Amino acid sequence: MNKPLRKKEIIEQISLIQKYIISENIFLKLILSTIVSLIFAFFIKKYVWTIPILVWLIFKLRIEFNPKKIKAIKLLDKAKKYVKSNQLEQAIMLIIQANNLINSLQITELLKKLTNNDKFQELYEIQIIQQKLNSIKDPKLKQIFTELLNVLNFIYQHKQQLSQLEQKQSQLKTELINAPETYKDELNQLITRYDNLIKLEKSKIEFYLQLKDELNQLYKNYIYQNKIQQEYEFLNQLESSYLSNSIKEDIEADSKTDFVDYQNAYLKALAETANQVNSTQNQDLFEEIRNNFKQKKQQLLNNQN
Repeated sequence: MNKPLRKKEIIEQISLIQKYIISENIFLKLILSTIVSLIFAFFIKKYVWTIPILVWLIFKLRIEFNPKKIKAIKLLDKAKKYVKSNQLEQAIMLIIQANNLINSLQITELLKKLTNNDKFQELYEIQIIQQKLNSIKDPKLKQIFTELLNVLNFIYQHKQQLSQLEQKQSQLKTELINAPETYKDELNQLITRYDNLIKLEKSKIEFYLQLKDELNQLYKNYIYQNKIQQEYEFLNQLESSYLSNSIKEDIEADSKTDFVDYQNAYLKALAETANQVNSTQNQDLFEEIRNNFKQKKQQLLNNQN
């Protein structure tokens, strides 16, 4: 794992990115601005002296009237302020928003460095999935990535919650050392209650990580299913024996329908279960929800077979 960036380094890199956004394709813009200005000057030869001013104005307007770039630069300005005040998480969220606007390679590289630890890993993954969602047109793929985005958000939220609980419990354990005897029993009870909540949060995170793996596998299966379907369609054009076209079409349709039905039912069950797990505050209830989901998955697999 690379050494984390220091505050000064982060601010410097954000500033460099802002300069790059402003100067991006500067020579191309300058050439285009000059051509437009020359064309304009050709029709008003009397005012040929205005060419330099027009070049500057057009060049300036092309940069400043790009709303996405303007918004991205402002978001990066706010991110620098959060970095200065040691609020790295808020800064990362703003940098992600800026990248979603302009999809910058430089911002993506910076995010990789900033999220190169367990605490912020989900933030980086959320940003990647959000970018994919913005470009995906296939409704089924969009459905898979939407659920994956929800699961990643749940993982991030519960890791934050876990961190807070562990921090509070640690403070109580420190206070317990020098606490008067009359308060030690109460402090121990509070520590035990924190233990239960910490255990529950860890169970939830483990469960969501499992859902994340399953969704990634579902995505791979969907890609392979489409590839197989394309191969079927290609072979249909070439084969002239063995199976009649009508039989082959029935086999392919059944195969695709089975997978689509499974995918729809699985994603529906996953979304319901993920929301139930997120809201439960009881370990026994959590185990019941997890077992019910396991049974649903097995039933869906049996139906598919």
